[in-house]
Amino acid sequence: MICLDFRSPKPYSPTMSTLPPAHLDTPENRFLWQRNVRDQYKNVSTEDIKNDLKEKALPAGVLVQNLEKDFNIGTIMRSANSFGIFDFYYFGARHIDRRGAAGCYHYMNVNNIKNIQDVKKLKERYVFVGLENNLTRGSVDIRKYQYKPATLFIIGEENAGITDELLDLCDDLIEIPMFGSIRSFNAATAASIAFYDYVNKTQ
Repeated sequence: MICLDFRSPKPYSPTMSTLPPAHLDTPENRFLWQRNVRDQYKNVSTEDIKNDLKEKALPAGVLVQNLEKDFNIGTIMRSANSFGIFDFYYFGARHIDRRGAAGCYHYMNVNNIKNIQDVKKLKERYVFVGLENNLTRGSVDIRKYQYKPATLFIIGEENAGITDELLDLCDDLIEIPMFGSIRSFNAATAASIAFYDYVNKTQ
């Protein structure tokens, strides 16, 4: 089955490295093979990939506050997918720039949350862990932090960080130590480091 819920691939070219093996070389398979997915998913429909990832997903999730620079959201989404996180939430009404996501939003549970009450409902499911080097509230060095399996990573805006409204909901705050002159990582970079740290400590 071919799912048509993603944008048409680039025009077929015999010079592309994304061609199926000769015994699978059909127009339908060329279409599937041009997606940015691991080889084991090349001949699998988008719906089946999503179902497989849901079944294998880690119990963690990600909630991204409405970022000033939309490109971060797509990159954070791509990193979450890469580390086996299926549930992705973004808090705010703005449209997001998906270009950094490399199409992975087709294979994830992506939800737009528009009000703080709906965010609070996620407390029934997750431990809220804010990624924030907050001097006044205090943050734990990420190297010393031990995650609960059902962690929801809270990621703030590129410049402003996490708002007080969301900080008040966080059970813990973690920070990544810096060794240069810059105060903090880019939001998407920090998220990727945190996701790796979570997987490394819980799997």
